[in-house]
Formats: sequence, C-alpha cells, structure tokens
Amino acid sequence: MKYFYLLLLCSLIPAAVFSQTNFQPGYIINSTGDTTRGLIDNREWNITPNVIAFKNAKVGSTITRYKPTEIRGFNINDKEIYQTYKGYISMGRTQGTQLSYGIDTTSQKGTVFLKIIADGPHVKLYEYVDDIKARYFIQEQEQQPTELKYNVFYSNTAEDNRIVNTEIYKGQLLLLAKKYQPDNGTLLKSLAIAEYNKPKLTAIINMINNKKGEAKPSALSNFRVFAGLGASSTQGTFKQNGQFETSGLKNSIEPVISAGIDFLIKPQSQRFIVRTELLLSWSKFDFEAGHVGLINNLTASVSQRNVTIAPQVIYNFYNTQSFKIHVGAGIGINVSSYTTSKTETIDTYTQTYDHPFKFDSNWINIPVEVGVVLNKRVEILARYLFPADNTDGDYSIKVKSLMIGAHLLLGKQH
Repeated sequence: MKYFYLLLLCSLIPAAVFSQTNFQPGYIINSTGDTTRGLIDNREWNITPNVIAFKNAKVGSTITRYKPTEIRGFNINDKEIYQTYKGYISMGRTQGTQLSYGIDTTSQKGTVFLKIIADGPHVKLYEYVDDIKARYFIQEQEQQPTELKYNVFYSNTAEDNRIVNTEIYKGQLLLLAKKYQPDNGTLLKSLAIAEYNKPKLTAIINMINNKKGEAKPSALSNFRVFAGLGASSTQGTFKQNGQFETSGLKNSIEPVISAGIDFLIKPQSQRFIVRTELLLSWSKFDFEAGHVGLINNLTASVSQRNVTIAPQVIYNFYNTQSFKIHVGAGIGINVSSYTTSKTETIDTYTQTYDHPFKFDSNWINIPVEVGVVLNKRVEILARYLFPADNTDGDYSIKVKSLMIGAHLLLGKQH
C-alpha cells in the first residue's frame, strides 16, 4: 500500500506542473514611467514572453497579466530585465530547412518585450526570440533600439544554389566601434570574426562600452554537488525450478550511501535539474522452500552488494527560494556482487553449498521519487525502484525497493 500512495502522488504531478507558478521579487514600469514593486512569475522563458503575470507581495493578492502594449518593461531580481519595444521586426529565417530562395527582407511591425543582455554608458544590447529565430537589437544612449541585421538564404541562381550569409550587423557595430573606441585594434579584429549569437555580440558590446577591465559579478554556477545517507526497504522473491515459490516476499532493511552532481538548467530558479547520482547499497535475503522430495528442509541465502549510477531528471513543481517540492525519474545502471548459499537437510544430515547461484552482475532498474528541499541546503526524498529481475539459467531473483533518504547540498547556493 505504501508503494501505491507514492506512485499515486507521482501520477498527480503532471497536473500540478502546469498549475504551479514561480513568483519572484521584481517590478513593472507602467505606461507613465512609474514603478510598481511586487512579484513576477518567472517562467524560465526559452522564447521571449508576450505576457507576464504580476501580483502584489501580499498573500492572496490578485494576479494581473500585462502585455508589452500595457507596460514599459519589467525587472525580476535585477537578473531578468525586459524593455518594451515598438517597431519593425525582421521575419526572414536564418537556419533550418525553411530558408528563402533569395534574400528575405520582410519585416513586421509589432510591440514586444526585449531582454537586456548587455548594458553600458554607450550602447545596450537586447535579445528577442520567437519561434522563427533569435534577433539582437542595439540602442545607443536614448535612441530607439535598432535590430542588428543578419540574413541567410539560398542564392537561387541557375549556376549556383549555395547558402549565402549577409552580415550587415558587422557594419552597424563597426560604426559604433569607431565612434566610441576608435583606437581599439583588438575590438576591430574581434568584430571582423564575430558571429551572430549572444556570447559573441555581448563581448563586442562590452568592448564598445569599455567594460573589459571592469570587475564582473560572478555568474551563477550551473553545477552543485551533494552527499547523502538513507535507508532502503528491499523486497525480494526467489525461484528455482518451481521451488521457493511458497517462501514469498522477504524484506531487507539496509543503509544507503549516495553522492552526486546536479546540472541546473536555470541556476536562478533551479526548476529543472539533470542529476547524476552514485549509490552504494546492500540487501540480504533468506528463503525457505520447506520439504522438497527427499529433502526435509531446503533454504537459500542471497546477499547483494550494489553500486548504482543513476542519471535522473528532477522537476521542482513547487519552487520558492526557501522551499521546493520535486518529482524525479531516471534509470539505474547497477553493478552487483553476490554471496549465495544453499542448505539441504535430509533426515539428520545437513549439507551447505557455497556459491550455488550466479546472478547477473549488470542490470537495470527504474527509479521514481518525490522530495523537498529546505533552505537550499537539505533535500529529503522518498524513492521507489520498480521490480527488476536478476536471472541466470533456471533460477531468478526479483527485487523492488522503497528508499527514504536525505542529501546535503554543497557549494554556493543561489
């Protein structure tokens, strides 16, 4: 029954995933330029949002949704900063199989949020991403943002149908470089080979703003390590040519030692985590077949020592700075060693056989888990391991486990 409730909880997670929010401190700038502080739902956008959810910091306050046509911008924790832009946006694709034949200079007028990715005394760099492509904009002081132009297309000639790149953005940036850093030869060399992507363009804008020598705030790490202890309740069944079936489930409660590393997809909010965990575990079972033929009593003993490497995906469906609730699933890659024995009693004579069984040393099982993180440091979890068979020849052992454990999350916490 305890396994049923754990699996039931896991089955309810998808509904919770889509209903949960991730409100973090921030503010919006309204249409008159005034600032209103509160909480903004940070959805870890892979594409630029076209609407945001905002509410007052008070518990139970109403959520208000804002489009870029309704506010001038918003700021989340001084880490996610967006500004409203009203103007033309290029529509030509720059990658994939849908490139145009001949240059596509079509544009569309709209009002969107632009994300600030580089700032300085001379020039700002913005990013706007939709399902067509990523675009980058520059803004010189108080002027209107201007898109950095980049086109990719098929040449579409009878003799040649190759892919052509027009790097107009390099000319746009060159004008700024000569204006603000006319004697910076390193900048000009870097600009000549700069690709149209966020890291390269950010580096160019920082050089134009003369920020190369300035101390930069340390970036949030995408990695953290952990170590933990737990206890595992493992149930096993054993079969050999129809024997031991009456022995039923045997339970073994043993300690578990674990350590691992987490890759945080978004270090700021830590909603999605890719985890690799190393576990050491033990189990021991004694099975009885009773009276078998001339044998008055037949018993078998199996001790298992297990090393597991478990890649997993973790999702924090309830996610605040001090308290998180997650669900996870993965695959357990196991390397095991065994000590086995079999004892037969005929009348008053007892014979014990050492190592009569040889089970698979390499096997796989499937773990699912739920857990909580307290104050960014302590993780408490319950993990269920689905039944898995180890077999060789005419005998097999099947095990399933429920583990309760705790991890200490090490390193700098965000």
